[in-house]
Amino acid sequence: CVRTQIIRDHLTGRSKGYGFVTFKNSKVVEKILSSSTHVIDGNGVKVSLALKTVTKSGEISVVKDNNSTEKEERKLFVSGLKTGVHGTTDNDLKEYFSAFGEVEEARIVTSKTYGFVTFKTPESVKEVLSKRLHSIAGWKINVDQPLRREDKNEITRRVKRTVSVYNVSPDTSDDELVGHFLRFGEVEKIHGRDSNNKHSYQCMVVFKTELSADMATGEPVQELATGGKLYVTPILNNNISKTILLRDTPANITLEVLQLYFEQFGKISCMDLTSDHYRSTHVNIHGVMFRTRPGLPTIEFQDEHTVENVLQSAHVVCGKKLELQEVDIRAMDSDTHSQESDRSMMVLIDHLPRSVSKKTVADYFATQSLSVQSVEFKMEQAQTMSCVVGFWNLDDVDQIIDQVAPNNGVVSIDSATVLVRRLHWESTQERGEPDIHVNTEDSYLFKE
Repeated sequence: CVRTQIIRDHLTGRSKGYGFVTFKNSKVVEKILSSSTHVIDGNGVKVSLALKTVTKSGEISVVKDNNSTEKEERKLFVSGLKTGVHGTTDNDLKEYFSAFGEVEEARIVTSKTYGFVTFKTPESVKEVLSKRLHSIAGWKINVDQPLRREDKNEITRRVKRTVSVYNVSPDTSDDELVGHFLRFGEVEKIHGRDSNNKHSYQCMVVFKTELSADMATGEPVQELATGGKLYVTPILNNNISKTILLRDTPANITLEVLQLYFEQFGKISCMDLTSDHYRSTHVNIHGVMFRTRPGLPTIEFQDEHTVENVLQSAHVVCGKKLELQEVDIRAMDSDTHSQESDRSMMVLIDHLPRSVSKKTVADYFATQSLSVQSVEFKMEQAQTMSCVVGFWNLDDVDQIIDQVAPNNGVVSIDSATVLVRRLHWESTQERGEPDIHVNTEDSYLFKE
C-alpha cells in the first residue's frame, strides 16, 4: 500500500463515506477486486476501481467512480433549518423525508442551518422536488439538489460576467439600461426587473464577456443620459464565503460602529443588521419580501482571506465580546433573498409603542421634508414593536442617520423614545470619509 486517503467535507471534517487506496502492485488490486466481500471495522464496504486523470501540470488526480455519481443523484440539499435549543435535528430531517422514501442518511452541517439527506433511490429526490413547500414542525425549509462541480464552474464563469447595479429608478427601462452599458460591451441579459419586482431599485447586468464586466465595475458611480445616478459593483464569487455572522451584539449596535471596527481588517463590501442565514422573519412590501430580524448582523468583506484573519481573533465591540461565524453562501440563497429590493434605502425603528400608526411614522419624517415610500410593522414584543421604513433614495437615509447620530440613534416619535438605525450598507454608497459618531462614554472598541 503506497497511499490512503479518506475524503472529508471541508466544512465539517466528517467523512463523506468513501476514500481511495493506492497500491504499488496491480496484482494486489486484481486480488481485492476478485473478492465480493470486504469488511472494515465491522462494516461491509463496497470496493471498485477508481478512474484517474492527468492535469496539465502532470499531477494525477483521482476521480470518483460511477457509484459516487449515482449517490449524488440520491442526495438532497436542505437549507433554512431552525436553530437554537429547539432547532432542527438529524432525526427531524430523517423522520420528515422518510415520507418520500427510505432515507439512507440525514445529517446537518456543524452550523446547523443546512444539511443533506441521502435517499436509497433517486426517485425519492424527484418526489421531494416536485413539492413546492416543505416544513418541519411548522418551520418552512428550502430543498434543492446539491451543486455539482460543473454547475459550480458555470456559476463562477457567469458571476465574473455579472455586475450589480443599484439606485435604478422604476422609470428606467431595460432598453435604457442596455443602451447605457453597451459602451462597456455586449449585454446578454438584465436580471431582477420583472413584473413581480418592478419596485426594485437593484438589478444585475450580465455581459457577454468578463472584460466588459471588469470595465463596468471600473466606474463604480455612473450617470445615465437622463441624469439618473447608478452605483455599480461586482458580484462576488458564490463558491467562496466572504461573509461573517455576528452573535451576541449589543441591542443598539449600528452599522456605522461595526464599519469603524471591522474595516481595520480589510475592505467591506456590505453590512446588514439582519441575516437570512438564520431564518429571518420577512415582511411583504409592495409584493417583495424583506428581512427584518435584527440581532444577527452580517458583514461581507471583499476578500475571503480577510474572513480568515477576522475569525482567528477575539473581538469586543461596545464592551461586549462577540461570537463570529463564517456564513455558508448556500445557506443564504433562497427565492426570498433573491427577490429583495434595495435594502440600502431603508431604516429600522425599534421600541415603538403598539399604538403608533403607519401615518404617525410617515408624518414624523414628513416634518423633515422626507418622503416615505413604505412603512411596515413587524417583530412585535410585549409592549413595543419595530418597523421598517423605506425611502426613495440613499440621500434621505444618509440625512436621517446624520441627524440621529449625535444621540446614538435615539429620537422621539409620538412622545416615545425609539431607536433609529440604518438597515443595510453597501461600499458603493461611500462618498468619502465616513462621518461616524460614537459616544465614547457608552461605547468602546478594541481587539483582543
